[in-house]
Amino acid sequence: MARQAGCTTVAIADVDEGRVNYAIEKGFATHGKVVGRQLHTSASSSSICTSDSGTSTPDSGTMTPASVFNQLDHAKSMAQKLIEAAKPVDPLMMFYDEDDDDGFDITFECTGKEICMQTSMYATKCGGKVIMVGMGTPIQTLPMSAAHLREVDILGIFRYANTYKTGIRLLNAAFADKAKGAAGTGFHFPSLDDMVTHRFIGLANAKGAFDLASRTVDDDGNLVLKVVIEA
Repeated sequence: MARQAGCTTVAIADVDEGRVNYAIEKGFATHGKVVGRQLHTSASSSSICTSDSGTSTPDSGTMTPASVFNQLDHAKSMAQKLIEAAKPVDPLMMFYDEDDDDGFDITFECTGKEICMQTSMYATKCGGKVIMVGMGTPIQTLPMSAAHLREVDILGIFRYANTYKTGIRLLNAAFADKAKGAAGTGFHFPSLDDMVTHRFIGLANAKGAFDLASRTVDDDGNLVLKVVIEA
């Protein structure tokens, strides 16, 4: 939707490399960053703390002031890495102003995870917007000064409200362009032909479908994106 709305630079971050690569290869994003599966423990989030090495240790669920600041430092560092990943590599690109404030104009946080929300606030430029899409834990520790002092707006949205009509219209336009062989200048809606990666026949197989949908790869190592149950 960002590309469809006219955004020339779209960066995506995910813990799964396959999904990041898919988004870039299909034209949904122009830049991507694979982030580590580092889950930080807090009273409002997970009771498991995963280090960069991938090892997990149980925790009491209580965060100390030191651990809060460590988590915020990690979020700030990750935000800077995302910003750097999206910067143009060609110094002759005239549309890029080096004196402009670092960060993204609009950040969509789609996980609901506390550290992801923190990273989003640090990654957004002065006067930008953070859109809360992901439905996460109801209570989170957030660096409000990062939004307050830099005038970053935090907006909540119900992600499925009034979307079907727009989605159908966009798909109709995309299929029409494809049928005409549309090409050349301008942005064209990426192909969605292979976004449904797995199909299950019958509601009796619904459990297997949901189990697979919770993963990023299947037993054969193939990417899992959309799983469809056909009645």
